[in-house]
Amino acid sequence: MKNITSIKQTGNNKYTLIIDEKKHIILGDVLLKLNILKPMEIDSDTYMNLINTNSYYDAYQKCINFITFKKRTEKEIRNKLSSLHVSKKSADKIINQLYEKGYLNDEDYLKSYINDQINLTLNGPFKIKYNLSKMSFKEENIDMYLDGIDINWQERVEKIIAKKIKMARNISKNKLIQKLKIDLNNMGYNETHYGYSLKNIDYSDEASIKKEYQKYKNKLSKKYSGDKLEIMIKQKLYSLGYDVSNI
Repeated sequence: MKNITSIKQTGNNKYTLIIDEKKHIILGDVLLKLNILKPMEIDSDTYMNLINTNSYYDAYQKCINFITFKKRTEKEIRNKLSSLHVSKKSADKIINQLYEKGYLNDEDYLKSYINDQINLTLNGPFKIKYNLSKMSFKEENIDMYLDGIDINWQERVEKIIAKKIKMARNISKNKLIQKLKIDLNNMGYNETHYGYSLKNIDYSDEASIKKEYQKYKNKLSKKYSGDKLEIMIKQKLYSLGYDVSNI
């Protein structure tokens, strides 16, 4: 037998119990559920039930707090429960309860995540899909909600390109196009989204060529002259992606 010699409220629906001179923090809901409302003597089975039930509801409440702060996926909740050292059996039960109570909802999460990605980032469909697949969502479900979004990805890409062109400094047209391809691929777009726009890109590197030409002329003229100097300058400019035929 074990003796509960003290029950004191500590706030936030938690109580401090002294059981055989050891302190335990127990949720008030657990005490009500097990009808432990005053100092009393309990057997070992009741004690273990008290400890296990409290651990379960404590983990469950932490998951609700975790979800309340931000929408979560089942995978994130399972990782949270694992960090709390909750058994798989209890974790499965908690997950089911969260679905039943509406705290977990894959459809809501997918819609919310996709809308946030579109409204708060510049990510394209392939990066959005990749990120969701890492969260263990099924591909067909991702496609269903992603395909249902009313958005013109090509127009989105054109705005990104226009912004990056404004920021471009002293770079050849060829290098700029290469960089844009890499950036757009990393952002989750493919050639169907950016192919036409890059093919018809409105960008002149004439001023940049002149600047680089003069820079290398000043540098290389200390060592070369005449045709050799021109050849060496053009080699440098070619390595930077400039069309030397325009020089």
